[in-house]
Amino acid sequence: MTTRRDAVTVPLVRYQELLPSFTAIVAGAERRVLFDTGVGITTLSEALATELGHAPEGQLTGPRMSGELVTLVRGGAATFDLGATTLEVEVTGSVALQGLLPPDWPTVDAVLGLDALATRPFALEDGCSAITLMSEAELEDRVRVWDELTIDVRRPLDGLGLEVHVAAAWGGQPIWLELDTGNASEVVLNERLGHATATATAPRTVDLEIAGLGSWATEAWVVPLILDGNLGRTFFADRTVALDLAAGRMWATAPRRDRARS
Repeated sequence: MTTRRDAVTVPLVRYQELLPSFTAIVAGAERRVLFDTGVGITTLSEALATELGHAPEGQLTGPRMSGELVTLVRGGAATFDLGATTLEVEVTGSVALQGLLPPDWPTVDAVLGLDALATRPFALEDGCSAITLMSEAELEDRVRVWDELTIDVRRPLDGLGLEVHVAAAWGGQPIWLELDTGNASEVVLNERLGHATATATAPRTVDLEIAGLGSWATEAWVVPLILDGNLGRTFFADRTVALDLAAGRMWATAPRRDRARS
């Protein structure tokens, strides 16, 4: 972990070579935490919620992008100690996290969502290699020559969760694409938008217009969804993005290969 002025940079490593993760001290012990901008609400394993003394406060139910419903036990607060700073959430969900992962994968203690960063401007460095937490002034100074995207900040799960959807267009049709570091595959698009004749069995090349960034030819899965689409690994692969969620703003650099040519 490094600090710059008031900024704090937290390295991210790929859990199972797929999902961004970091370590933090929670309830007095080091924990493996996934960073998932699409999770909606910060979620703890049942074991960690028990260690924190959380009593069930009802349930939170929300859909995955496929439409499958996931029910969480609503619980209390959690603090993630990163050494140079902490991240706190007042309300968490809990679930049998390992049951959502392949059975032989290492233990995951928590999944940090954007709700933990609702008031903390931050940047996701190239390829989701790190999170840099900073002040609004530092962020504004850093992104002054970046492209600003058009986003919609949504509050699912009774207003407790937080998601970001990016304005785009496909085939001239306006769409909104969920920002999702937890999607380890290509872009995912809804086949019901009318630009595909059958559910995809393999990714296909599509031309998207990302508001603020311009045209982007990329590989995408075209499948049944309950939302327009999802921006995952390939969107983050070679660019840095920054968000000020309290202000409802997002910026991004050009892809690394384009910056190298300029």
